[in-house]
Amino acid sequence: MSGGKRALQAALAHLEEFLLDLLAEVRGERPLRRGHLFAEEDPLPEDPRLEAMATALLGRVEGLGERLGLPRSLRSRRRARLAQVALLWSELEGVRPGGLRRYGPLEGELLGIGEEVEALCQGLLRLSERMEERRVEDVPQDPGGVRRF
Repeated sequence: MSGGKRALQAALAHLEEFLLDLLAEVRGERPLRRGHLFAEEDPLPEDPRLEAMATALLGRVEGLGERLGLPRSLRSRRRARLAQVALLWSELEGVRPGGLRRYGPLEGELLGIGEEVEALCQGLLRLSERMEERRVEDVPQDPGGVRRF
């Protein structure tokens, strides 16, 4: 596949992913997530017109992909999660007490967070190791010309 087709396939795949997520949200299939330290807000309401617009765009993406014979790419969820773990671990490394000192002197409760941050880093490391050992080796290939990334 030429470089231009590869670039087009990647852009269309990202657009398709966005449109599928958007459709799930406007159909009420994607609830807001809420944690202890974050919460999503301002969801898109169910909207038949927006749904129709996104569906039409999705049809154009699919049609262009078929017309040009662009292959479907498979994205490894496991590798994506492992990459997230690496980024989160790096972020936690930056908030160890030594890293926090760049924002000024540590006071109060921040003085004693080193062990907790270390426990979080070690927990992420164990999650990563478990994800690696629970890897599925023989994932069936899609017969429709699949590229793995």
